Amino acid sequence: MVKPKIQHHYNTISLADNRMKRPFRVAASIILGAFLLLPLCTAASMEPFKAEYKVSLGGLSLGSAKMELRRGQEGHFVFEKQAKANGLARMFISDSIFERSEWRLVDGRPTAVRFESSEVDGEELKHELILFDRANNRALTTWQQQTREIEVPEGAVDRLTLEMRMMMDARAHVGVFEYPLVERGKLKQRRFVPEGKEKLEIPVGTFNTVKYRLVRRDNDKRSTLFWLARELGYLAVRMEHHDKGHGFVIALELSRIHPSISQTQ
Repeated sequence: MVKPKIQHHYNTISLADNRMKRPFRVAASIILGAFLLLPLCTAASMEPFKAEYKVSLGGLSLGSAKMELRRGQEGHFVFEKQAKANGLARMFISDSIFERSEWRLVDGRPTAVRFESSEVDGEELKHELILFDRANNRALTTWQQQTREIEVPEGAVDRLTLEMRMMMDARAHVGVFEYPLVERGKLKQRRFVPEGKEKLEIPVGTFNTVKYRLVRRDNDKRSTLFWLARELGYLAVRMEHHDKGHGFVIALELSRIHPSISQTQ
């Protein structure tokens, strides 16, 4: 891993520099939804669980991230994740991010119902809400106090439901993944391609993984990679976001996973 060259630039980086904060948000959005735990489980038999990740930039600890899957009401699943920055890391990334998705299984696949996100960045609060209307292929979105209704194709997902779909497709050996994504009041496309297999050794264990890459524009200086562990039902055990423009790498790595002990908030 290329070590970041930031030690001499603390005084020159603006707290409002979104280019520095973007990698953490991207990392949290991609890896924290990767949660299928058991290699032999099916979508219909998903069990509640909790997982924890550590967030780092080279040798610098940036913070921690947690996620939890539990069963909600009326046959819904609730998936939540949160990430918090440590001390000096707040110079580069948001103070905290919380995301919550409600979804249900339709024909054995996670189908988005409701998504909500809150990001605290100093005194600024960024809020997002998405309500899916599957019967009419519409989504009511609110981003930064701007509400609009957009038309969405069948199978459109929010950020968290996207990762659930991706894990299921990885277990089915689909290959290239493409999903319509509703985000910040817009309809986007996300494409992921396999980069090969790799044995990955991290403190919690050694895993046989499949590495995937988020496809970006040809001239984009950023790249996002993540490793899905076969032994854990293609749970994402590591993710790296490379920013060649700024010369650093932000990583999320699995540090703990355990069953959920609470079914209620």
